[in-house]
Amino acid sequence: MLKRRHFLGFALGGGATAALSRPAFAQSPSSGTATANAYGLVANARHDQSEALQHAINDSARRGQALHLPAGRFLVSGLVLPPGATLIGTPGLTRLVQSGSRPILRAEGTKRLRVSDLVLDGAGRTIGGTRGALLTAKGCEAINLRGVEFTHTPGCGLVLEGCGGAVEGSTFTQVGDAGLFALDSRGLRIDGNAFSDIGNNAVQVWRSQKGEDGTQITHNRISHVGARDGGNGQNGNGVNIFRAGAVVVSANTIRDCAFSGIRSNGGSNVIVTANSITRSGEVAIFIEFAFEGASIANNIIDAAAAGISVSNFDSGGRLASVVGNVVRGITTKSLSNPDTRPYGIAVEADTTVIGNTVENVPGVGIRVGWGPYLRNVTASANVVRESDIGIGVSLVKGAGKAIVADNIIAGSKTALAGMEWQTNVTGDLTRAADGQQANLTFARNRAG
Repeated sequence: MLKRRHFLGFALGGGATAALSRPAFAQSPSSGTATANAYGLVANARHDQSEALQHAINDSARRGQALHLPAGRFLVSGLVLPPGATLIGTPGLTRLVQSGSRPILRAEGTKRLRVSDLVLDGAGRTIGGTRGALLTAKGCEAINLRGVEFTHTPGCGLVLEGCGGAVEGSTFTQVGDAGLFALDSRGLRIDGNAFSDIGNNAVQVWRSQKGEDGTQITHNRISHVGARDGGNGQNGNGVNIFRAGAVVVSANTIRDCAFSGIRSNGGSNVIVTANSITRSGEVAIFIEFAFEGASIANNIIDAAAAGISVSNFDSGGRLASVVGNVVRGITTKSLSNPDTRPYGIAVEADTTVIGNTVENVPGVGIRVGWGPYLRNVTASANVVRESDIGIGVSLVKGAGKAIVADNIIAGSKTALAGMEWQTNVTGDLTRAADGQQANLTFARNRAG
């Protein structure tokens, strides 16, 4: 969130550095980099320099040259990046500070665009346009953002619409809405970025209509994501996917999210693998509503209100594999969503649950089906420890077939139970001979 000291720092910084103002550009030794002594820019000046910088951007792009900005603060707003623009700063020291109400940088319809090593500082100002972003790009085929810092804005950090390319090694901090919002992407890669102190969602990958997207979200560090604008899950997530298919979410470190570390609503063929998710306020990994196809594998979840949910068969949610995950330390309740019940893994339709390890759940370790919403589920070769009920399978009228076999269930009050919603209606089935109970077939499970 935006804090008073940042506004004080901004106000004092201008006065303290005014005496150090100097011409912004020195002659570059590289013929491929534009020199800008003649553009009239002055580092750390207290007046708006949008016009001068826009001229420098346009001229360097026309010449096919990169434009280098040296260290210093520049008050600007509403800069347009033309086709072929390349804007390069001095890492951590070149700061474009919002002086108006338009995005600091925006681009539309450019084939290639490169911005690197800049700080985009919103100065706490409300910005108009698409989701109030510091940088917006629309219809850019190959955008390349590297080493850019987005900070101090009540809106979004970065908004991309209909773009491909990559956002790499960038930082999003003290952003009031979404860190990065991508709509209708075309092969976007979001890799190796850091997100912290985000108001609503760190990374949002959405589509206007349900369809293949193909965005890759990898190797990012995400922490302290709130739900400023409320709701029951549309905010408060590390990664938020909506209608976007074939999205890969892999090898991210995600912690302290108000709702989910990773949440996919209506995204088919989503792959969620090898993520570390700690302290989620609701369900750590949530695959929900009208999806077909999901792979959730080799993730580690620690301290969440619930672990992994593959749900909403009633809305068409089906077809998944949940394999090799470690889920532990489930809390007794959710402070974000009081309706959340504690469980380790919950699935409903056309799903395999194989080789997972679930420990310390004050509820059901692995929940197979919910009421009548159960069809064709296999749960096998899992280890469940220290849960109220190790594995619970819905036996409600209308529930479909399930097989529970070859699991080890240790330290649970009840190892395997048939359930009607939240109620155990069979006692512990591991105490009976292997066989069938209504729609459930169970065999070779070991309790102790």
